[in-house]
Amino acid sequence: MQVAVSGQLSLGIKLIEWVRNGRDLDSFPEGIEDDEGIILAYLVIIDRKVIYLYEGTPIPIIFEDRYFASGSGSNFALAAMEAGKTAEEAVLIASKYDVYTGMGVDVLPC
Repeated sequence: MQVAVSGQLSLGIKLIEWVRNGRDLDSFPEGIEDDEGIILAYLVIIDRKVIYLYEGTPIPIIFEDRYFASGSGSNFALAAMEAGKTAEEAVLIASKYDVYTGMGVDVLPC
């Protein structure tokens, strides 16, 4: 299983801890959405070639596509991965063409 977060890092850490503690529906972290319903952090889990996206609730959106990207540069990143680039390379490419993508890429060991 691989886990990734996007958005506010402190909330992302809470989401990772939620995964480590078994993903209990009743213990999903609070504060993932602001008062206007804007999601401040996303959680992505890849398990057995299925992608689970958590957007503010403990119920995931399930993707069975080969690649996944989110955010404003996602179309650029998806195209780059389809062309054979790694996820890290895809984010770097997306940051060249999308003004809201960037500030570097952090890749952590699985």
